[in-house]
Amino acid sequence: MERAGFMKKNLLILFALCFSASPSFAEYYEIIPSGTSYTYSSYNTAKKETTDIFQNADAKEQTVSESDTKKSFVLTKELKNEYKDITKSEKLIEAAELLKNSAGSFSYNSIHGTNPTKSKIKLVFADMKKNKEHANADAYGEFSGSKYIIYVNSDFEKSPAGAIAPLLAREGLVSKDKTESDIETAKQLQIAVWVQLCEKIAGLESKNDLLVRKQNMLKSGANPDDYDVFLKQKNDKMHSKISKADKPPKKLKGKPVQKDFDADYQKESEKIAADIMSFDAKEFQRKYKKITKEDRIIEALELLKNTVGKFSYDAILQKNLTHKPMVIKFKELSEINPQYASFDALGWRQAGKLNIYINAKHADAPAAALAAILAHEALHQDEFDSLNEETYAWTMEASVWTQLCDQQPNVSKINHPLVTRENMLKQLFEKGNYSSKYIKKSVFSNPSYSKLPVRSPGFEEDL
Repeated sequence: MERAGFMKKNLLILFALCFSASPSFAEYYEIIPSGTSYTYSSYNTAKKETTDIFQNADAKEQTVSESDTKKSFVLTKELKNEYKDITKSEKLIEAAELLKNSAGSFSYNSIHGTNPTKSKIKLVFADMKKNKEHANADAYGEFSGSKYIIYVNSDFEKSPAGAIAPLLAREGLVSKDKTESDIETAKQLQIAVWVQLCEKIAGLESKNDLLVRKQNMLKSGANPDDYDVFLKQKNDKMHSKISKADKPPKKLKGKPVQKDFDADYQKESEKIAADIMSFDAKEFQRKYKKITKEDRIIEALELLKNTVGKFSYDAILQKNLTHKPMVIKFKELSEINPQYASFDALGWRQAGKLNIYINAKHADAPAAALAAILAHEALHQDEFDSLNEETYAWTMEASVWTQLCDQQPNVSKINHPLVTRENMLKQLFEKGNYSSKYIKKSVFSNPSYSKLPVRSPGFEEDL
């Protein structure tokens, strides 16, 4: 990646107008790194008072005593036998057991056979990178013949069982024909279980773990009224409510996939997308022929040029260190290196040219989301990276997305992983009163950036 030293003056002037000063220390909280994308299709932005990870933003992470973190779960022979048809993983057994006396007790019973399939649910850790459809999922449920399996991302095998339990609660609501309401109900159940477990397990929400931080992020944007029902209802009432909503199980043919469950929600998303995507790229193809052949990227560039990301737009055209247009294309990033498979985008210099490769899975992403990520990647122009530079790039991305959401209110509702990434960034941006405050905290505590220096050419001063 390439960084332009000469951009410093323009960048500082631009962001001096937009951003307030940021604290000089970092908390243990992680924004979505390039190599990770979350899978939730929407983010609840209800402006009610909630207790969240940002409540004491200016305090360092609370130290958890050794006695608080001491492992108390013991896998007995009886328990192992009870789960012999469910899972062989001690961690998944522990997670499932945590659901027993929580808001997720319905899912606990579902795992043990009280579900439309009348069979126990299998729980397994799976390498999501080998499954294109679910490459970025934390967990998902899927039918296999007449049985149901919950796959948990193997990246979380070392995560606390208390952070895995909410995923099992969410996916334990078995239904072949999931509606948008079902998906929202499952998400709120996940939040409710996490809230309860954080109260029961000392130090759980303070652990330096990616899945823990993800659960905290989800909780921080939730409306307590949405999940309060799970905290108050008894299991029998919960069972009655959900079982009445389920259709009688039909004989299964073949192997349904998750996208079939999400069909109704996807149709609505496509309808919203159709209202936004009315761009005709033909008149601009000649203008951008040295940059890209992709119509969606052309549309993104046209959006970008009229935003706070104009500097990035100009850099893409040729105002960069190479003085040549950047080349932008969708690409299977795993072809470059398997470790890039889940990255959203990648900057690359080759033969004196700057390239931006966007993960091929985002080829159908809204142009506004692509514009935001291009605003970020176009700032990387030299081989030097730093925490200050990443903070600036992430903040620029959030700023562009926020501006485009104001212009296209429906774009943030589209069910797409890249939109989810941008919505989460936007939330941090707004949480910091439209400054880099919380984004900086996230960048400085991101393990992916742990070896970066604080400063690099063009980004010597703190934002």
